[in-house]
Amino acid sequence: MKKFLIASLLILSFAYGIESNATNSTVEANKSITDKAGDLLGDLSNGTKDLVDKVKDSTTPLVEETKESATKLVNAIKQKTNELLDDNATQTIDAKELYSKCVGCHGTDGKTKALNKSPMIAGADYNATLTKLQGYQKGELDVSGMGRLMTTQVDGLKPEELEALAEYIEKMGK
Repeated sequence: MKKFLIASLLILSFAYGIESNATNSTVEANKSITDKAGDLLGDLSNGTKDLVDKVKDSTTPLVEETKESATKLVNAIKQKTNELLDDNATQTIDAKELYSKCVGCHGTDGKTKALNKSPMIAGADYNATLTKLQGYQKGELDVSGMGRLMTTQVDGLKPEELEALAEYIEKMGK
């Protein structure tokens, strides 16, 4: 029986030794794979960093160039806008030219009763005339049945043109 126990112990020892060697080689293989994976991740990380740096280096000049172009464009737009505003500010309204539409009914001096229906307009109060012109323009005024005709006469005039026309009519009486 002793021989059997000794043989069993030898077999177990031998089997354990093989298993132990297999376990050690598996652990070492796993360690080797882990090391290789770590090395690959390190290489990948460095490669990614290098790639990011290259992209940054190549795009930075483009970004700067785009900023400069945008700044130039904005400045050009501002300059053109200021020029247009200056042109509009220096344009004067020719009230006499505006009044030329009125001559047929009111006469060159504003002292003709339009179609013998309306009073003379020469020297009329500025505020009263402006209010009437604005009313005609909106289609809200119809003095002596002349609403439609007057609406077409003042249609499309800007507020500052109506003001200039009212001022011109007021000065005609002086």
